[in-house]
Amino acid sequence: MIGSTAHGDSAIDGLARAVHDLHGPLTVIRGMCATLLRDEPATDRRRALGLIDSEALRLAAGLRGLTHVAAAGSGYRPSCDLAALVTATARRFGALAEQREMRLVVRGRRAPAPVAGDPARLGRALDNLIWNALRHAGRGGTVVVGIAVRSGHAEVHVRDDGAGVAPADRERIFLSGERGSAPRGPGEGLGLAIAREIVDAAGGRLSLDAVGSGACFRIRLPLRPAADPGPRAA
Repeated sequence: MIGSTAHGDSAIDGLARAVHDLHGPLTVIRGMCATLLRDEPATDRRRALGLIDSEALRLAAGLRGLTHVAAAGSGYRPSCDLAALVTATARRFGALAEQREMRLVVRGRRAPAPVAGDPARLGRALDNLIWNALRHAGRGGTVVVGIAVRSGHAEVHVRDDGAGVAPADRERIFLSGERGSAPRGPGEGLGLAIAREIVDAAGGRLSLDAVGSGACFRIRLPLRPAADPGPRAA
């Protein structure tokens, strides 16, 4: 029975990693769709780009569902190295930032920061936050992604130098379908709601910091105890 559990954990961990890797290309596809939509006047082409974007979103949701179903039936308790996940996620967005003549900077901790949480889902939350920051910073802007460990928690912040968030919208933007009073570009108002849901499910908190300019979103997750080895390697 122990061997069977170990094998199941390894299989689910492998599935979670595969899903996480596939989310990267899907995020880039959605980013390119948004960029092309902004400059495309033809209605039929805008409709086609919107369909590509919605199908990429549907595929991403289906991939997340695979890991949820597998984990629910196994008692699997996923974990990940948040520092490595941040670095890998930011790296995937490098080409998109460069295309938009933007700077995407990663700062802070490089040592492991183990947290409880599915790496594919947490990666999805980071995808949403970084894409949101790139969209609102605008061409020529800067997005800074930082990670630190404080008081038994790992913290990730994603900050842009865009127009910021109106005080009245600080909680509204986390509601499903809400984009705030000054939305920028196409979107469905789901990214931040999904990100908060994912972080909440991992026992953490996603919040919007009060900053002088731009917007700074912060993920705070409890560190996994060092004595807990997490899932076995395949």
